Amino acid sequence: MINIIISFSEGRVVRDLFYNSFPELLHQYGLNLEVFTPAQRVPEFTQRWEQPGVRFYPLPPCSLSKSEYRALAIRARIIQSAPRLLDLWLRIERAQYNQPDPAIVGVFRRENPSLLVITNPMQHHELPVFRAAQSLGIPTLGVIRSWDNLYKGLRLRPDVLAVWNPINREEAIRLMKYPPERVEMIGATQFDPYFDPAGVCTRQEFAAGLGLDPARPIITLATLGAFQHQYDETYLMDWLMDAIRAGELPPEAQVICRLHPASRLEQFLKYQAYPNVRLSFIDKFIPSLGWTMTREDVFFVANLLRHSDVVISPGSTITIETAIFDTPTIVPIFHTYQPEAGKLQFNQHLATHFRRLKELDLVPIVDTPEALAEATRRALADRSWYRAQRKQLVDDYIYFTDGKSTERLVDLINRLSTIQSRG
Repeated sequence: MINIIISFSEGRVVRDLFYNSFPELLHQYGLNLEVFTPAQRVPEFTQRWEQPGVRFYPLPPCSLSKSEYRALAIRARIIQSAPRLLDLWLRIERAQYNQPDPAIVGVFRRENPSLLVITNPMQHHELPVFRAAQSLGIPTLGVIRSWDNLYKGLRLRPDVLAVWNPINREEAIRLMKYPPERVEMIGATQFDPYFDPAGVCTRQEFAAGLGLDPARPIITLATLGAFQHQYDETYLMDWLMDAIRAGELPPEAQVICRLHPASRLEQFLKYQAYPNVRLSFIDKFIPSLGWTMTREDVFFVANLLRHSDVVISPGSTITIETAIFDTPTIVPIFHTYQPEAGKLQFNQHLATHFRRLKELDLVPIVDTPEALAEATRRALADRSWYRAQRKQLVDDYIYFTDGKSTERLVDLINRLSTIQSRG
């Protein structure tokens, strides 16, 4: 048996991999899984996923020193302006800052893994295992978790990157200066359940589960998350309620507010008093890991996007997810209460991962309440509006539509570990 180490500090990895049979698929290849996570001390987690070929180890907390932050800033400047010096700088980084945890190194020596899988190279939380792997010459694979991550940079620089699609691959090469042979496309593992026929329900079944009328329009608002200080996300719900009352939108419209994990639930509870409103949010939590979802929860989101008549989202990943289900989606880039904060947030989006969507007009982007009302009415009247663009979103960003991205990741892990073990 070949040992593989994976590290993670976020509950989303449980949704993205474990509920997609990741440990079982590895075992079919004859690969044991050594898991480094803060949840090693959480019985509800370890008991749920304990099985032959899976062992758990604690992932200690990690913080960066001021000099390490400066080193990251220097690396970013080198990548942008002097990429020929990148390899030299990475060697300097490793020599200067790679002081591995002896306890983790001891585990690595004992288990002799063929590969370390990093699940969030954007952050430094998995740095303890990354340093141990580097000190022992163990290859590393980083899994990019979303379509916009490469614009945010990488704090950890694994040997190989697994990305969603050709666009992300080009970004890894252009923005991060990765050699093309070290970037692999696998798709989005978190979307695998979207393509599982077992999760599909009818509009009547979906509406009945929420106490809604399937014959009336369903408008879904998907929040982006409150990442700025005191950033208010309720303005779009207030706008929707006012627009329905004023007759700018159909008075019979029903609204589902799907909250981003970083949104503040308490700010939205007041809308439960509206008979035509339903709140939808993640209600599962793993101590030390934060929010997570089961496969059934992902099925629910798939049906939410499938049976909505229009989705409004100020730039969340749901903007491209809805294209899988050919559901009209509108991106408002205004903020009625905090225009300055909204401008700061939306301009950043439009300058990075949303820039291509805007330049190619792949999704309707509106900058006033009046334009949002007009676009919403048009989407409700004609579901084919922007259909060709939605197909292009799927082709470009989802790319793999077979529901087998987790299998591709496992196949990549097997190939990399086999090369290492033979070497």
